Amino acid sequence: AYPSLPERLSALVAGLAPDERRSALPLLVMLSQTLTRDTPAFDRRHRRAGELAAQVLRVGFDQPGCRGATFARASRYLRWARRLKEARALAEEGLFRYGERRSLVRAALKAARAMGDEKAARKYEARLTALTPAS
Repeated sequence: AYPSLPERLSALVAGLAPDERRSALPLLVMLSQTLTRDTPAFDRRHRRAGELAAQVLRVGFDQPGCRGATFARASRYLRWARRLKEARALAEEGLFRYGERRSLVRAALKAARAMGDEKAARKYEARLTALTPAS
């Protein structure tokens, strides 16, 4: 009936009653963590599942409770899958949606470095430094 896991999950989330929607995002995060083995329960991460995990998280982007950290996590999973341009674009989308957040700037910085874009990396480093509280 559904060609992919993200589409199945999207249909399930759409079928939730409005008062049940708050539970969707934590479950999607747990599923993405399980797909990538990104929890202390596993000895090694399964980075090849990063693209699927990011797609699972995208289902929750419009759900209550979605934060910048959700976009940063999805960006990290895309970086693991070597989808570097998408990882950076997703971090930028999170920055546009939630404003300057350390986790999002750091995600964009890591994607820029992985892409070999040192000019952009320096800009993200400057943004990150500006967010750091003065010591």
